[in-house]
Amino acid sequence: MSLFIPKLTLLCVLMLLCVDDILGIGTHVNVTNSLKGNLDLTLHCRSGDPGSYDLGVHVLKPGATFSWRTSFEVDGRYYYCEFQWKRETHYYVIYRVDRDLSTCRSTCNWNITQSGPCKVISPHKSICYSWDP
Repeated sequence: MSLFIPKLTLLCVLMLLCVDDILGIGTHVNVTNSLKGNLDLTLHCRSGDPGSYDLGVHVLKPGATFSWRTSFEVDGRYYYCEFQWKRETHYYVIYRVDRDLSTCRSTCNWNITQSGPCKVISPHKSICYSWDP
């Protein structure tokens, strides 16, 4: 009987992950290189939870986009990225459920500029932020 609860919990988690994969539940995060001056953008993103996911290092040509899908939103993950170009390095929490879920439920689009990341709210509206310290 003592193993029943952990096995049931594991079964429920696995079922949620399967539903997540089948139905596409979660948020698609898209990060686009919008640097001026025809610069390549190197980014390295990771989730900030225990047992974090490392999304690897990617070099984006001007206008190119790197995308991923977050896990089932109940997990509370956030993703932070390191951004580099020329001799500059900056950091930003690019996706955080408590901040971003209300404005980008299924898709979260970001344009990376020299002055900071800009979240695309609509085709003609963005909110730009300062880099994290």
